[in-house]
Amino acid sequence: MYSILAPRSYLFATVVLSLGPLSACDSGGTSSVDNLAIADGTSSTPGTGPGSNSEIVSELEDRTAAVVGTINAEFTGTTQGFAEAASIHNMYEKAAADIALERSLSAEIRAFAREVLAENGAWGRDLADAVHASNIPIHLPAEIDARHSRMIANLTGASAEDFDSRYADQQINTNEELQILLENYIKDGRSPAVREFAAGGAPTVKQRLENAEMLSEALSAEDNS
Repeated sequence: MYSILAPRSYLFATVVLSLGPLSACDSGGTSSVDNLAIADGTSSTPGTGPGSNSEIVSELEDRTAAVVGTINAEFTGTTQGFAEAASIHNMYEKAAADIALERSLSAEIRAFAREVLAENGAWGRDLADAVHASNIPIHLPAEIDARHSRMIANLTGASAEDFDSRYADQQINTNEELQILLENYIKDGRSPAVREFAAGGAPTVKQRLENAEMLSEALSAEDNS
């Protein structure tokens, strides 16, 4: 897998400098950071099939998406913002796992994806129940946002050789983001029901992140052998 030219620290600084003020009031939804474009204006045409994407551009986009997601999670303090972000994460995870089961030849990747799907439905139902119990008028999104759509396109358009590492790296990034989101809401969230949901999901996310990191390490070891 190619090494990206721009380090994460540079991307982080570039994205931060481009941000406007972020609201933390409980009446707002997710911040506009979530839909921020690639920092240097670079974007590739959405993949239309395996191998249609540039591996270098896809890696840049995924790393930038990870930085944006981390910033977004750090600044998401509202119940509505948390619920929207958690719902989008769940939809993205399902879509990515479906693609992994269709495309990956790795038994480990496929086992990881099956576990994601096994937990996916319960997560969505528990989130909806927590939102209902919060008595805050929140409408959960019906589809993923532009950032996660781009990540899905990078999976769809990845070459066969790039797919497994692309999927594993995306799983590391998205679960790091979700871990921050959960931890912040557990600490400062206003709805007891949603805080309980976040606390209940935290161990699963921690384990999934560790599993994704092990997958990535195993793939790197294979590439270097």
